[in-house]
Amino acid sequence: MERVRAIYIYILTHRLAIRFGCDPFLAAPPTPRTSAEVALAARKEEMARQQFKAKSMALKCAMLQHPEARNYIPVDSKGEPVWDESINGRYVVIVAKLKKGSGLEELETW
Repeated sequence: MERVRAIYIYILTHRLAIRFGCDPFLAAPPTPRTSAEVALAARKEEMARQQFKAKSMALKCAMLQHPEARNYIPVDSKGEPVWDESINGRYVVIVAKLKKGSGLEELETW
């Protein structure tokens, strides 16, 4: 299992290096070695998760202004979006269609 994981990581980093010209493992910060560094890394990760949750909840609230979004975003009895760590956790991707002209403006598809 560990060997398969290592092969997948190698393939992924190789593809990123070919496509974007960088190796993400070389760009990543070094792993923490002392207990103080481990504690600092844990605090930074927790702060990043809290910021991500706050921004995601604000985005969900903004998306709920459109009536069609209520079909896709679960809400509680008050009408507020529900945060489920297993669903809305760290590796969430929100896809937005972009205009082909500039590539920066979102399409108004609602």
